[in-house]
Amino acid sequence: MTLFHTTLSGLPRGKERPRATIPWPWVEKYVRSGKRGKRPIPRVYTSTKYQRWEQAIADQLAIEWRRAGHVEPLDEPCALLLGLYFPRPVSKTRKTLPNPEYPHTSKPDADNVAKAVQDAIEKAGIVVNDSRIFDLRVVKVVCAGGDSPRIEVALSWGFDRLPR
Repeated sequence: MTLFHTTLSGLPRGKERPRATIPWPWVEKYVRSGKRGKRPIPRVYTSTKYQRWEQAIADQLAIEWRRAGHVEPLDEPCALLLGLYFPRPVSKTRKTLPNPEYPHTSKPDADNVAKAVQDAIEKAGIVVNDSRIFDLRVVKVVCAGGDSPRIEVALSWGFDRLPR
């Protein structure tokens, strides 16, 4: 079994739903004409803020993948462990007492963040297709006292038999 482990700086984000819009001139013509003929075709997109975040994560992953000495993307079953560390709310920060980690139970959902990281792993060229990940484990935690938000990625492959 081979292991690739890295820590990515930045706030974990969930995979956004695609949004749809109809260009304004089409809407104006459609409403004015009152006809039910040719309908406008909506344009589907994802926000540029999310696209920039996913590209930044993919770039960090690609750099770490190359630094670890890997060149080719994996085309075999992989197991992925994600540690998602979210920032500590100001209301939960204490000056004198210790600030330990505790489970993060609010949004974004763990599966949405996992989807976003899997897409970034595929975009970075680490895995041929994110469907090759057969075992996914996600841990969401609020950072300890002075820690910063981050994503810890551990990818393993080359199993003689399936892990239990």
